[in-house]
Amino acid sequence: MADPPPKPASVLVPPKQIDAPLVPYPAGAEGEATVVVQVIVEKDGTVSDVTVIDGDEPFAAAAIENAKAWRFEPATRDGLPIRATIRAKIVFTPPKVEPPPPTPDEPPPKPDEKPKPKPPPPKKPDVVDLTGEGDRKEVGTVTMGGGEIRQLPGAFGDPFRAVEALPGVTPIFSGVPFFYVRGAPPGNSGYLVDGVPVPMLFHLGAGPSVIAPGLIDRVDFFPSAYPARYGRFSGAIIAGETKPPATRLRGEWNVRLFDASALLESPVAEGKGTVLVAGRYGYPGLLLSLLSSEVGLQYWDYQLRGSYRVSDRDVVSAFVFGAYDKLTDKKKDVDLFDVQFHRADLRWDRQLLAGGRSRLALTLMFDQTGGGGDTKDDRLATRMFGVGLREEVEQRLSPEVLLRAGADFVLQRYSLVATSKGSDSQEQAEFFPTRWDTRGGVRADLIVKPHPRVELVGGVRADVYGQGGTWIVAVEPRLAARVRLHKRATWITTLGVAHQAPTFVVPVPGFDLATLRDGLQKAYQFAEGLAFELPEKVSLRTTVFYTGFLNMNDISSVCISLDEQNKDCRLDDRVRGRAYGLELFLKRDLTQKLGGWLSYTLSRSERMIRGEAFPSDFDRTHAFSAVLGYDLGRGWRFGGRFSYTSGRPVTLRLTGLSNQLDGDIAVKATSGPELPAGFDPNLLLNGKLRRRLPAFARLDVRLEKRWVYSDTNSLAFVVEWFNSLMAKEATDFTKCRIVDASLEPQCQVEEIGPVTIPSLGLEGTF
Repeated sequence: MADPPPKPASVLVPPKQIDAPLVPYPAGAEGEATVVVQVIVEKDGTVSDVTVIDGDEPFAAAAIENAKAWRFEPATRDGLPIRATIRAKIVFTPPKVEPPPPTPDEPPPKPDEKPKPKPPPPKKPDVVDLTGEGDRKEVGTVTMGGGEIRQLPGAFGDPFRAVEALPGVTPIFSGVPFFYVRGAPPGNSGYLVDGVPVPMLFHLGAGPSVIAPGLIDRVDFFPSAYPARYGRFSGAIIAGETKPPATRLRGEWNVRLFDASALLESPVAEGKGTVLVAGRYGYPGLLLSLLSSEVGLQYWDYQLRGSYRVSDRDVVSAFVFGAYDKLTDKKKDVDLFDVQFHRADLRWDRQLLAGGRSRLALTLMFDQTGGGGDTKDDRLATRMFGVGLREEVEQRLSPEVLLRAGADFVLQRYSLVATSKGSDSQEQAEFFPTRWDTRGGVRADLIVKPHPRVELVGGVRADVYGQGGTWIVAVEPRLAARVRLHKRATWITTLGVAHQAPTFVVPVPGFDLATLRDGLQKAYQFAEGLAFELPEKVSLRTTVFYTGFLNMNDISSVCISLDEQNKDCRLDDRVRGRAYGLELFLKRDLTQKLGGWLSYTLSRSERMIRGEAFPSDFDRTHAFSAVLGYDLGRGWRFGGRFSYTSGRPVTLRLTGLSNQLDGDIAVKATSGPELPAGFDPNLLLNGKLRRRLPAFARLDVRLEKRWVYSDTNSLAFVVEWFNSLMAKEATDFTKCRIVDASLEPQCQVEEIGPVTIPSLGLEGTF
């Protein structure tokens, strides 16, 4: 798997202040005060925006007014000026009261006369944080900084869980971090961290992600038609990029009702190297017992990172991470489900001439997923050992042309461990046999700017898939364009072809289907949009999309819709499909005093079986999210998120009929006779009725109080409640009967939950 261009060797130099006007002490104020401001420094060294992060009036207003007049030598990356964001601390000190020396023409002050205050000398701001913004933003992506999305209500400080609130995303069930993105099943989406594929991004249930939030710098979300460096997934790409190695000792910790975590990073070897250690341990038993006293859950994860600069142009590093989850039936004393994975990514990054970069990396992999039956001796497990090698190169050919290229090779050994002799074991032996899987490919793309307002990205991938005696070659062209129509309006288009090996409906470590003989899954992806920069730092993006699926694995739609008793349903059944819709995304950064976003998706996801199109089992016509965060001052911040999704379609199974209706309607529909008058044929699929479940709405809230003790030390108390209104979600219709001449089925609604997670926590940084 190719990964994003490596950047450890890049040199980022902060802005240097060259002009600091006098900071006047506010009239009528008393005592000392400290204000922390966020300042955007443009490439010419001027200040374009100032936002108060912490501080009270009247000092905050004075700080904003003063900071607007600051002038800097601009920040640079590898010697080139870039736009940068800094956080600076301004200290206000009351003016000293000292008697001025008398002048020859001025009599000395009288004993009872108060001397005039002497203004304090001008002070330069103390820069406490720096973020370079010189990186190019990919066409068609939604990029969110870790600091911003950690404040999202209902995400529990986890950057990856913010994906649920973006356009085009529909969770399987509320709080369960498996998503349908533009019609593609969860197993068709790729999760990556620093370019390394992650087989399980989230812990079980509504758990957090398996990567420490303090390690994540940003999350890139590609709903479709992503750059050529990402491949072998026919759905979306969710890619996390870690923060660069720290130049000083830093750390953070978090203790909540259901887990605890910590991160520590320090420079070593006189600043030539760094070491990072992070981990989390979950103990959700207390909260889980509120839902079920017969089920137990535990989880943990870890991350280790080390780097060393061996020369001015070369850095070697290692990134090791993994996670473990176990779900237990306490009553039977058996493990229902346990899963783990581990990754070790060894890298050599080199700075090339003329600003180019390269990365050579070796990845070691281990996955295991197991499940128990009625006894401890009844168990099935799949395992995977793998090794991958990849090379990534980025080179600028001219100021207007950037070349990116890469190649990789992956070899994986799968094995099945079974102590059960039942039919489930036989089925797993068929679909998950002991075998070798091979993947290899090359890719390249060019980013061309023929005009300052026009950016074109053309690329292609070529991958080889091998399994047993089956070998398949897939070629994938990609094209993206970004044209600035106006200083506040941009046109964006993306299109591409993507392939993927057979997959399970949700991503499970080591649980890849051995059915390559039936061909690859294929997706044709297209999106067209307009992006607007509105006043008050508000952005708006509108997008229309279409995706066509061929030879897709979607067991949820096939097994539920094709056969009522699931007698003919198999894990390797394939289906055609399509998805199309409209997305709206109105956003103001959550780092602002008042920030948030509105996300709305109007879409249709369909599957085609036996020449008939019908809604996918997880098609939701409407998906809406409203996120709001407000800085109350004095370290207090409040936020809320409201989510709404329309109901998904389900198949009604009639369990009773009145005497006036002779026989089972499902049998009549498939055996030839005409349907009784009054039935809507659009609701029928192979003789079965389909109806949508009721809609679901959820409200999440978050309240934070943060104390800042120094530039790096802080403590926060966080109250958060996922699904604070304790809403239940409909999952199915049961006991459906036709009882009168209207022929309208009457059903009971089956619900789950409420899935609600209250949380109290302390978190600190140093």
